[in-house]
Amino acid sequence: MWPVIGVLLLRHAVGFATVMGGVMLWALAGLALQRMSRAWWANSRYRFTTWRLAKVMLALLVLGVILKIVMAGAG
Repeated sequence: MWPVIGVLLLRHAVGFATVMGGVMLWALAGLALQRMSRAWWANSRYRFTTWRLAKVMLALLVLGVILKIVMAGAG
């Protein structure tokens, strides 16, 4: 969670467009991916929770796409 918070804070920083901001962004993204992969492979409960939440998020995404198609057809 900390790398994601760091990315969000960095995105709202004034000097984000600098080269150093880009390097920090990639470093934080790498840390987040490293932690996520470690949690995924070392903890079986994490996989179960991730899959359960992913199904809910996928259902919401599909519902959003359907609503967008229906609203585009109605207009």
